[in-house]
Amino acid sequence: MTKNAGDLYIEMVKVINKAATDHNIYDVPKAAEAAGMAGGETKSGGFSQHWDFSYEDEHGDKVEVNCYWRDKSKPFSIQPDHHVMSVKLSGSHTASHTNTYDE
Repeated sequence: MTKNAGDLYIEMVKVINKAATDHNIYDVPKAAEAAGMAGGETKSGGFSQHWDFSYEDEHGDKVEVNCYWRDKSKPFSIQPDHHVMSVKLSGSHTASHTNTYDE
């Protein structure tokens, strides 16, 4: 059975909000994979991680999930890591949602 992109978008908004509350960005790619979204981690260096996922339903509606964290520290200036998680719905309906946290 094919999942509806609108329902998947709503599901991923909930996952992103919980991940921000829990300070656990890794829940987002885990949920995207479990939902059958294509994609995964993109190599981005030693002081960051980046994931991209996408899904297109039988009506041509598309969901894209993007999440990353990066180290904001510079020499002599220790800063928290910045985490960004977003989901975008496109097609017959459009919507987007982003949540962030620093840790």
